[in-house]
This record gives sequence, structure tokens and C-alpha cells, in this order.
Amino acid sequence: MQKINKNVLVTGAGKGIGEETVFSLLENGAYVYALIKSKKDNKKFKDYKNVKIYNGNVNNGNLIKKILKDSRKDKRFINGLVNNAGIRFRKNFLKITPKDLKNVFNDFSFPFYFIDFETVNQGVPIIKGTQPYYPLPFQWSVHKWKSIDKEIKLNDADSFIDFENQNIEREFIKRLLKSVGETGTIFAHSASTEKSVLKKLKDKDNCRDLAEKIEKLINRVADTLSLVKKHFYSPLMNGDYGIKKQSSDLSVTRETFMNPPRRGNDKKAL
Repeated sequence: MQKINKNVLVTGAGKGIGEETVFSLLENGAYVYALIKSKKDNKKFKDYKNVKIYNGNVNNGNLIKKILKDSRKDKRFINGLVNNAGIRFRKNFLKITPKDLKNVFNDFSFPFYFIDFETVNQGVPIIKGTQPYYPLPFQWSVHKWKSIDKEIKLNDADSFIDFENQNIEREFIKRLLKSVGETGTIFAHSASTEKSVLKKLKDKDNCRDLAEKIEKLINRVADTLSLVKKHFYSPLMNGDYGIKKQSSDLSVTRETFMNPPRRGNDKKAL
């Protein structure tokens, strides 16, 4: 068989057809980016140098983006895809079980960080390098949830606020990068705002040296708005998925995370 001098992404690579596909590609000269759900299956390919392994599910969009970005960084642009993993669509809402709700978090990793940004549109810019009505980030808050067996406490929070520093954007992102570290999922409600701010900061001249760290931070961000819309509803919300409405009506604690509300006519459901 002719050698395959190509770079291939294989999903569902840990078992069955996916596993055999990876072996075949490796033995015939291909470089494989292997997406494997269980880390226990990683050892199957330990004797091969032409494989790069990632652990997770195919429906984890941030992980797929990371694989594609890494392939470009490695100068091994992916030429082909063998999609051996399926994406299971969620059940009818009324058939979702407590176990299903817990499984939603399988693609996320502790510690969890919950972030919120505030910006101001300056009619007359007072910060160097900005334009009229440019959304200037001046404040953020971060709450950290260390692990599933820990409560979130007030002293687990961090914050930043500044109005007058001419280098405010650099200080904003430097402090944020320090606060959220390099590991763990970062949640934001309607995360497009936070991602937009971070992308603009990445391209700022005074933040260019932090661009790689900012990009990694962006890739860790998950949107709680989409998660809630897909997996949760309470009559207390009255159809409002906004963070302020949810915060005032619902008390999400470790106990409710571990023991989601029951459904049906059970009065304890609320």
C-alpha cells in the first residue's frame, strides 16, 4: 500500500472501527490527530510517534477548535476527517432525567470560573488609542468554584475596576489572566460580549505580547445562556433567561447541582 503522507483527524478513535482506522493510518505513514473519549484508551497508541491524542467528546466545539489550531501551529494542516463519533441529540425536554443534567458538565473541567465584563462607550475618548463610542472594558468580576465538593464562598471572588489609567486595557487583561489561571472552564452568560472584548484586546498594540494567552483564555469560555436554554427551565423564570432574572429567582447550590429538581406533579419540583 502506498504511504499516506497526510494529516488526518479521527474522532471516536479509542474503540472499534475508529481504533482500527487510526492503526491503519499510522502504519501507512499518516499523521493522526486522534479524538478519544476515555483516557484509558490512550495507551493503545503509546508506541507511535505520529499521533497526537486529545480526550473529550466530538460535540465539544472548543476542543475541536483547539485541535484545528494546534494542527496549524504544528504546520500539519489537516487534510482529511474520519468522523467515527456520533453526536446524540438531547431528549424531549420532559424526558430529561437528573442523570442527563449531570452529564451536561462532562465536557467542562474544574475549577469553574464565572466571569462578567462591564464596558463604557465614551462619547469623547479620554483613553489613548480609543475612538468615540468604543466599548472600553473597565470592570470585571470573577467567582471561582474550586471543585464539586466545595461551596462557592465570597472570598473566592476577584474583581477589577478602573476609569482613569491610560493603560487600562492592558491592566484589565493582565489582572484577568492572573485571576483565572491556565486551567478550568470559564463561564459567561451570553458570552459573545466577553469574547468580543477579549478578541479586541488581543489585537491591541499594547497587548500583543499577551495575544497567545488571551487566545487560550477565549478557548476556555463556555456560554451559560445556551446551556440553560438547552437543559433547564423553571416556572419561576417566567420565560426570561437573563442572568439577573435567574439570579433573583433561583438559588443554584452544590445540592441542586448534585440533586436536580424532580419533574411532574411532585410539589417538591419547585
